[in-house]
Amino acid sequence: MSTIEKKTLNIQFRQLVDVNHPDFQAALDIYNEAFPIAERSSVARVKQIVQNNWEQMYLGYLGDRVVFLGILYELEGTDFVLLSYIATEKNYRNQGIGSQFIEQLLVELKFQKKYLLLEVKTPKGESDKVSWRRIAFYRRLGAKELKGVNYFVPALSGNTPTESILMILPEYHQPTLAGAFVKQLIYKLYVEGYDRPDTDPLLLQLLAGVGDRVELV
Repeated sequence: MSTIEKKTLNIQFRQLVDVNHPDFQAALDIYNEAFPIAERSSVARVKQIVQNNWEQMYLGYLGDRVVFLGILYELEGTDFVLLSYIATEKNYRNQGIGSQFIEQLLVELKFQKKYLLLEVKTPKGESDKVSWRRIAFYRRLGAKELKGVNYFVPALSGNTPTESILMILPEYHQPTLAGAFVKQLIYKLYVEGYDRPDTDPLLLQLLAGVGDRVELV
C-alpha cells in the first residue's frame, strides 16, 4: 500500500490495492454499515474494481485500526475524479476524519489540475438530517452545486435509483459549465462508471433534461 499523505492528527491515509489484505474486510465492514443496500455495489464488484484498479480505495488508520474508507473513480478524458464513497467507522464519526481526507486529496488534485465530482443524496424533506448534514459538510469545504441538473445514481442493488445532487470541489475556474460537457460527465458516470448501456432509459432522461449552460452555486 502506498502512502498519499503524511500523518495528520494521528490519521494516516493509504491506498489499498490488495483485496487479500486483512484490512480489506475492515473496509467492507465500514462500507456495509454506512450505506443502505440500494447504494452499495456487491462485495464481488468492490473486489473487482479494486483488484483491477478501476477505482482506488483509500483507508484511514488510527494506529493500526481502520477507521475510514474512501473510493475514487477517475473519469477518463476529463479533469474530474468521482468521490464514489466516503465513510467513517461509526465510533469515530464527527471527529474531522472525512475533512482531513478530502483536504489532503484536494492538495493532490490541485497539483494534477483536477476536480472532485460528488454525488450527494438529495434530502427527503426537512427531517432527513443525515443528508442535510452531508450537504453542509461539503459546502463547508467549498463545494458548488450543479444548479438545475436532475440526477439519479442508478440502483446498484434492486430497482430504485437514488435521487442525488451533483457538486464540484474545489471551486471551479468558471461560474458555469457547458450543458454538453455536463452531459458528457453524466454519460461517463453511467456507461463507464456504473456499466450501464448507453440506451439506459434513465440515462437518456437525465441527458435530455440538461440545459445549454449549468450554473455552479
